[in-house]
Amino acid sequence: MSGFNNELVLPKDKHKVVYNGDFRDMGVLQARYGNSLVNDLGSGDVLGIHDAVLNNGTHIHIATIATVLKNVQTGATIGAKTWTTGKKTEYANFINLIFIVNGTDAMSDWNGNVTFDSSNITGAPVANYIVRYGDRLYTDDTTKRLRVHKSSIPTASAITWDTTTGFFDVEGSGDFITGLHAARNTLMVFTNEDVEIRYF
Repeated sequence: MSGFNNELVLPKDKHKVVYNGDFRDMGVLQARYGNSLVNDLGSGDVLGIHDAVLNNGTHIHIATIATVLKNVQTGATIGAKTWTTGKKTEYANFINLIFIVNGTDAMSDWNGNVTFDSSNITGAPVANYIVRYGDRLYTDDTTKRLRVHKSSIPTASAITWDTTTGFFDVEGSGDFITGLHAARNTLMVFTNEDVEIRYF
């Protein structure tokens, strides 16, 4: 092997940097050619983007741009509702609605057409994070920084919120919640210090 030189065989503990590599498929490494402009959504920061599943099963991408919700494919503003500018937005699909939170404004829901804010959000907390887990929605609470609220289980495609009993407080060393995530049979609650895993 004296004098052997092959750029694909590297010495132990060495690595090569790959730029724009696509590792999703087995076999030969493919080049990924960067980003594509889907649509011009106007001026303003993109504060959230979501794959919305509508009543009829179709998917559209929606995004919060500055203060409004837009259809990413068409660039059209959705409805007349506006949100506080500069606030990161999170979304969850549930009971044929898209629920929207941003940490400042009251929770909103959208029916996939033009209607916002049904009775399904009455009593819901103002939240930074929202996730569907099992048969409920879960959110944090901007006023009680280690509290997680849960919706009711749907009845006739409707949910309610009871912030006096429908919650649990996160244990551990954290000071505030930094995210919620549903994974298989667990609800993960992230704080600035640790993560709490709940099984329901």
